[in-house]
Amino acid sequence: MTISPAISALDEATIQQRPCKRRRSLPVTPPVTADDPEATALLERAVHVLTTEATALSFVSRLYQTDPTARAGFLSAVDAIVASCGTRSKLIICGVGKSAYVGMKIVATMKSLGISCSFLHAGEALHGDLGDVKTVDCSRFPSL
Repeated sequence: MTISPAISALDEATIQQRPCKRRRSLPVTPPVTADDPEATALLERAVHVLTTEATALSFVSRLYQTDPTARAGFLSAVDAIVASCGTRSKLIICGVGKSAYVGMKIVATMKSLGISCSFLHAGEALHGDLGDVKTVDCSRFPSL
């Protein structure tokens, strides 16, 4: 153990004798070798996940090329984002269940881009959270 000269010999002895707060049975980052079966399994799983994600993205790409409803929905979403950036309105992202988690992630991404945005849980909206929505926020969607 290398100790700087500023630390006295007494301090060095104290440091060497002090027990660790946590004991680890394995190294933090175990060495990986090319023939390690655990590393091979991890790499195979990573490649499988990446391949699955690439396939899903190709399906989404194909959907936007061929489905008029999907195209209209995508363009409507882009228009809403552009319109909210040009005015003092904010985007309201709504969801329940898994779509709520996706919506919260979208809100975090929009806020990091400087786009005014808020998440509204659909179930909570009925119990008082509609106060977060202002008239200017809904002006893009007169049916709301």
